[in-house]
Amino acid sequence: MAPIVLHGLRKVYPGKPPVVALDDLNLTVDDGELVAFVGPSGCGKSTVLRCVAGLEKLTAGRVLIGEREVQELPPGKRDVAMVFQNYALYPHLTVYKNLAFPLKERHVPKAKLDAEVRRVAEMLELTELLRRRPAQLSGGQRQRVAMGRALVREPLAFLLDEPLSNLDAKLRTQMRSEIAAVHRRLGITSIYVTHDQVEAMTLGERIVVLRDGKLQQVGPPAQVYEDPVNLFVAGFLGTPSMNLLEVRAERGVLVKGPLRLVVPGAPDGDVVLGIRPESLHPASADDPGPFLDVVVAHVEALGNENLVHAWVPGITDGTTPLVFRTTPRVYPQAEERLRVRVDASQLLLFDAASEMRILLSGPVVPDEHRDGQETPRTPTRP
Repeated sequence: MAPIVLHGLRKVYPGKPPVVALDDLNLTVDDGELVAFVGPSGCGKSTVLRCVAGLEKLTAGRVLIGEREVQELPPGKRDVAMVFQNYALYPHLTVYKNLAFPLKERHVPKAKLDAEVRRVAEMLELTELLRRRPAQLSGGQRQRVAMGRALVREPLAFLLDEPLSNLDAKLRTQMRSEIAAVHRRLGITSIYVTHDQVEAMTLGERIVVLRDGKLQQVGPPAQVYEDPVNLFVAGFLGTPSMNLLEVRAERGVLVKGPLRLVVPGAPDGDVVLGIRPESLHPASADDPGPFLDVVVAHVEALGNENLVHAWVPGITDGTTPLVFRTTPRVYPQAEERLRVRVDASQLLLFDAASEMRILLSGPVVPDEHRDGQETPRTPTRP
């Protein structure tokens, strides 16, 4: 096991114009840490993994695994193991022989090879499947075999390239737990690449958010979620996504239609107000403000909660609804008018031009000049 240091990584694919896949990426993955790279398609996250593994040649920069520079070494000399999205198993070999293949290539003695294969098979609950071939396995079982083939080598680093993308939702949840358990048990330095933010948030000790080959933010999942540095990170993390409203700041007050909020330290000009769905709640008569009066567009009933999509007269433009959560008992109907309370302590503000986060000098509060309005009844399911 060893730390992975990425220093000034740059990868440019030739073309007219050239495509910059990575642009001056700097990061240290600590010894035994699991770091998840996340971002939209084409952001460069898989390119990072392939550059560490040696499957792509860097345009510039250095890769260190432990204390050794490896950017000029072929993949086989880097002592890393990689798990791919498509499993990459040998279809004509049994599970046992698939697991044994990396050790056989290293000419490991037969007795030691057998012991290592059975140790990894027991760890991943594959012992009963050792005589089967990949075609006889489920997707989750195949993925465990692919992981086992990587683990049996006892590499310095473990690289996972969207390994759960081909699995259904239930299997993805199960495999996330298994990957986390294996990592806790072995403590191998790992880089996990995914487009699924849920995987990144639940597996990564830190997450790295990429956009167009550039690092946007790195940190513990909760910190990145709660304190995004810019508009992209704020809008990318979270399901449903953060509600983003274009508003105007004038003398410390946000103004947009009926919405007026005092925001200490906000510069005058166009800004973007960020409101997480969990920061909006159907209002009751004794709730403090601020409030938004909305018109319900439609409701997604998820069983444990409802996601309400609504328009805000005078604020939303009719193309991007406001989304918020309710309990299963609160089930408004389409076209129904509803008042929601805004948790002002959770609001975020971003500069409209630079898209960078604006740090406020005090709490956001309702403007004292806003007229009070009667609170409508909260609808419930009969």
